[in-house]
Amino acid sequence: MIIILEGPDNAGKSTLAKKLSADLGIDVVHPGGPPKNIIEVIARCEEQSAVFSLSTEVDVIFDRVTCISDLIYRGRPEYDRIFETFHRQLKTAKNVIVVYCRPSDERLKNFDDHVQQAHEDAAVVQYAKDNVNRIIDEYDNLFAMFAENKHINVVKYDFERNSDNYEVILEKLSQRKDIK
Repeated sequence: MIIILEGPDNAGKSTLAKKLSADLGIDVVHPGGPPKNIIEVIARCEEQSAVFSLSTEVDVIFDRVTCISDLIYRGRPEYDRIFETFHRQLKTAKNVIVVYCRPSDERLKNFDDHVQQAHEDAAVVQYAKDNVNRIIDEYDNLFAMFAENKHINVVKYDFERNSDNYEVILEKLSQRKDIK
């Protein structure tokens, strides 16, 4: 089973990844910091795509996938074709669940207690702060599109309502696989 955690900075992805990993015994993979160029974007997307093709044979938690996060953060039109390929694959992949980590706008815009990740530098965090409204809107629009597609298993997670939402995620996962 493949579990993809996505959402803006401050959404609780890494915290959720650690909790799911501990509870389910599944490894977490993070793609690293922002790709330096389009070639690195393509390489990461191909690597992640190879794992998705094995979704009935491997278990992994992705704390972001390049094809989604880089599309949103950079917003460059040349990434649209890369994303279209990923989206087609996501619609046909078996045993893939996408968790949209989405707390309140107020929480997403508050970087006061942001935990800087190993893959982030000050410039990455500043970019997220400066573009937070656009990033939130683009994630919301993308996940509204995903929600309309019955072939993509999407669960919304709000860590501010942790206990209720976490149980929903575990329930959704248990429908897909026997949880250890």
